[in-house]
Amino acid sequence: MDKKDIKAFLKELPTFSQVKESGLEWFVEHSEILEFKEGDYWMKPGEPVDYLIVFLSGEMEIYADTPEGRLDIFLYHPGDITGHLPFSRSKGANAFGRFTEKSELLALHRSKFTEMVAQSYTLTQALVAVMSDRIRDVSQNQFQDEKLKALGKLSAGLAHELNNPASAIVRSAETLHTKLTETPEKFKAVMRLNVTEEETDAINEIMFTRMNQCRLEGIELGLMEREERFDELSDWLLDHDIEEEEFLDILVDFDFRVEDLEKMHAVLKSSERMRAVLGWFDDRLTVEQLVNDIRDASGRVSDLIASIKNYSHMDQGIGKATISLNEGLTSTLRILNHKMKQKDIRVIKDLAPDLPKIQAHPGELNQVWTNLLDNAIDALPDKGNLMLRTYYQSQQVCVDIEDNGKGIPEEILNRIWEPFFTTKSQGEGTGIGLDIVKKIIRRHRGNIYVSSEPGKTLFTAKFLIE
Repeated sequence: MDKKDIKAFLKELPTFSQVKESGLEWFVEHSEILEFKEGDYWMKPGEPVDYLIVFLSGEMEIYADTPEGRLDIFLYHPGDITGHLPFSRSKGANAFGRFTEKSELLALHRSKFTEMVAQSYTLTQALVAVMSDRIRDVSQNQFQDEKLKALGKLSAGLAHELNNPASAIVRSAETLHTKLTETPEKFKAVMRLNVTEEETDAINEIMFTRMNQCRLEGIELGLMEREERFDELSDWLLDHDIEEEEFLDILVDFDFRVEDLEKMHAVLKSSERMRAVLGWFDDRLTVEQLVNDIRDASGRVSDLIASIKNYSHMDQGIGKATISLNEGLTSTLRILNHKMKQKDIRVIKDLAPDLPKIQAHPGELNQVWTNLLDNAIDALPDKGNLMLRTYYQSQQVCVDIEDNGKGIPEEILNRIWEPFFTTKSQGEGTGIGLDIVKKIIRRHRGNIYVSSEPGKTLFTAKFLIE
């Protein structure tokens, strides 16, 4: 392509549509025409990028090598503009640029930029606009990549968290079905006893008293206390010639005492009648226990769904909303619960009940909490402590996230906000998270601070009340 054709080609591109004729002529006259074969490299990580280029023909792929493998970033085609742009602070390439077919470029060396600014304002303005668009696109891609990584972590955690209560529901439902099919036989045994109405009421009062107590108070016996109760009930049954002990576990679960058995015996007046009624108790209490298990498991599923809804704010628009930071932190904690359980992490919450609400993009702030909490969990040892604190101070709403891990070395503490800097092992972190955290907080009229020493790393986010 000769220079006359190149000039005509540039005029058809939106970027150069407002550039004056003299500016285009200067650009073409001071640029070089470069040709490359398929497989040639335009750039490699760490190499200087000294040319502004316009693709005249061909194609170039941009990709990076990451711990997870090759990451395809972009494809350049005829009409695309890239390379070193006016006023760019870029120091070199951070990815590979490889031609996938024979290509021809129009290239202007950066040493000509000062002259270009003096020669053509409209040309300079057009190319600076390209740089602004590139910065915006890179930022958006970083945000999107970080959201996708967060989504991947949350999806894995939610699948794990939902699987437990779902499996519990299935197991309890199957056991419940088995118990219900056995009930008629034990019910027949009770019916043969010719129990009076008064006896029935007395026995029901004993059973329902224990059922209601457990439902309201959630009785939980320690291991030693449970063993002692089991032995006491077992001895009493043996003393009264009741050798079937299949119902002992369920009686202990519902906090039955020896005095309860004494009351039953006083009503029924025989070991044979006691055995039949206790068999019926076993079925009735087991059904109650299974129903409670299903109710609890269903409640956990419901709580998780509510947390997801609150975390993502899927029922709200994309604009700012008046939100509670406490709710966002709590939802994020619940969604990351699977990671904390794996390391048996103790969570200490000190959330101010009267914390003022703020105007914010809730999904973005929840992304902040996800990054900070996930980093803290990774930094903690097994059985470590994670502290969450919220408070109001000097017209600012403040959030502290503190862990008692090994800390961040002083020599890298100031670098943790840099894009692509990470202290995690290869394949575990991208280094984008904290850079995005800082940007999101600043967009919400806030600041974030960090201090660290062995045994105490503290991130504090502060937001001005609008």
